[in-house]
Amino acid sequence: MISRQYGSRHLEYLQLFEKEQLSNYLRKKKAAAKCSTEISNLSMQKRIDELYELIKEDFLDEDRATLVREISKAVFESLHRPNTAGPTDKEEEDKREKKHRKKKKKKAKDKDHEDM
Repeated sequence: MISRQYGSRHLEYLQLFEKEQLSNYLRKKKAAAKCSTEISNLSMQKRIDELYELIKEDFLDEDRATLVREISKAVFESLHRPNTAGPTDKEEEDKREKKHRKKKKKKAKDKDHEDM
């Protein structure tokens, strides 16, 4: 009877020891994977893409868009996407439409100020 209790406790301790060793091994393996350059590069690229989208959204906000921002946007996009040769016909058309909208807004504001 005592040997049976001793055997079951011994087995229980061995199971706990095995579980702890496995946990330590997996913890080390996970830490090594986090430190790998591939994972670092992927997380860095993901962060760069997120920041690019945030900046892009900020530049596309029509209420605050200015000529300096448009130039900065063009420079930023040419740096981010170096394979593009220059603005396409669609981009030039979009710029013309934005300028036209800005002129309309300005005329409307001036007209509102004159009416007051």
